Amino acid sequence: MTQTVLITGASSGIGRATAQLLTERGFTVYGTARRPDRATPEQFRLLALDVRSDDSVRACVDQVLSQTGRLDVLVNNAGYALTGAAEETSLAEAKAQFETNFFGTVRMVNAVLPGMRKAGAGRIVNIGSLAGLTAIPFSAFYCATKFALEAYSEALVARATAVRHHRYAGRAGIRPHPDDRSRAARGGTAPRLRGTEAPRDCGDGPFRGAGHCP
Repeated sequence: MTQTVLITGASSGIGRATAQLLTERGFTVYGTARRPDRATPEQFRLLALDVRSDDSVRACVDQVLSQTGRLDVLVNNAGYALTGAAEETSLAEAKAQFETNFFGTVRMVNAVLPGMRKAGAGRIVNIGSLAGLTAIPFSAFYCATKFALEAYSEALVARATAVRHHRYAGRAGIRPHPDDRSRAARGGTAPRLRGTEAPRDCGDGPFRGAGHCP
């Protein structure tokens, strides 16, 4: 039976590319966007979802379940980056960043995990960032949301015993050059930053051959 995949934030970027890849591989894919009517038409279905709203999350998940009767994979990808000096960022802006990047993921997990546990199967992929491991200048609150997602995901692994849970489909973002990490530890110059992790073999499953593995 074809597996059903729900991907948040699928109107562009990582979410869209993931949705397109899994559609091509024969999965039943539902993507989400806050305004799907403004998005470019895709091969996969795009549903309306605002991860900041409990009602919107519940309605989206219920719509998928009513049409397919199952939800096998959730990919939490929705998010955005808030940049600027930390002291010049208002509390309202900082809270809004957490509402989408962190609590949006929490809402989605809360909505799907009970059903996956009841079914005894499922997969949750939280899209993290290297900014959740190494903080970067002028992105204090974006980094804070990604650090929070790291901790939440690690704790969730121990709890979701019947469900396969993963933190990353490849950490998106930037990372210090390994030579610079040792230099910084010796009191040298601040690390330079470079691109994302190298592709890896994902083995079997929805992300087989994708290059970055959950």
